[in-house]
Amino acid sequence: MQRSKAPPAPATANGLESAPASSLPPHLTDEKLQDSPFLELSRPFTAYEAFKFVLLIPFILPRSFLGCLALVIIAVINSLAVLGADLDQPIPSWRRAIIVCNVRCLLPVVFLCMGFHIKVKGREHLAAAHDLGAVAVFNHVSWLDAFVLVYLLQPSGVSIARNADIPVIGTAVRALQTVYIPTSKRKDANGVTDILRQRVDHPKYGKQGGYPLLVLAPEGTCSHGRCLLQFRTGAFVLGRPILPILFSYKHNHNNPAWTNLNELWQYVRIMCQWVNILEVTILPPYMPSAAELADAKLFTGSVRSLMSKKLGVPMVDQSQTDYVELVKAGIEVSWDGRRIIRKHKAD
Repeated sequence: MQRSKAPPAPATANGLESAPASSLPPHLTDEKLQDSPFLELSRPFTAYEAFKFVLLIPFILPRSFLGCLALVIIAVINSLAVLGADLDQPIPSWRRAIIVCNVRCLLPVVFLCMGFHIKVKGREHLAAAHDLGAVAVFNHVSWLDAFVLVYLLQPSGVSIARNADIPVIGTAVRALQTVYIPTSKRKDANGVTDILRQRVDHPKYGKQGGYPLLVLAPEGTCSHGRCLLQFRTGAFVLGRPILPILFSYKHNHNNPAWTNLNELWQYVRIMCQWVNILEVTILPPYMPSAAELADAKLFTGSVRSLMSKKLGVPMVDQSQTDYVELVKAGIEVSWDGRRIIRKHKAD
């Protein structure tokens, strides 16, 4: 006999649909969830936003089409620029120049179509970062972060190897000489570190005609942007100078952060703002001390403290592990941004 579906949990006064307290780990209780960095409750959908929707929704499709067209053109040109090249080795400067020109010319079209105004401070520190062979790190807030980093640095990211096989897009991303991690080593921290160290120890890393700078998100996932999650040590065990890049999204009505919500609805809300403002600050390269080179956790903590101070946000104990548990528990924010809901499945 099929088991009956569990009845919905009762709603509490604070807007959560609660589960029995005994079934929840301490960090997933109603009280703790109110302060979760993965759930955005401070920017609910309002009557004013509804008014903007009426005016701006007709323009979403043409703007989205134009932005997607720009991304397709970027992908095609990048693919052509590296056609026949050995992407496991530094590519010639003329190929790299095509890629740089391509993304710098066309990514602003994407930002414009999405209504983003981006202010960048500290560009002068990029040259020093290349000379030092630094590794860039950033606080991860939104999926837009990746596009901005490509625009500013045209860096190498880190991805699972199977993503290289995606038609056109896979080759376009490979043009940035992304470091691909074999699936077999995905959960092997030492194996991943060895792969990354091979890249940053190459004599042409960060140099003209060499490999692009490597960029990593030490938090491992996104938050609402009002704190810094725990940092993983992967970027710091490499023993290189660190280029901290800070993302600060300024918002009064909708937070563009990639928190635990419906992604399509979030995209529509982003597209229905008069303007979305992002401030990017590039700090001077951080030179580790001898003690920090000998202790990756000390090095990680020093850079995290610096970024927290410059952003003006606190450091919190939550990490990517907490986010994964939140997703597994089926906890997310309602469409109007006013309630935290729990998805219940039949046994």
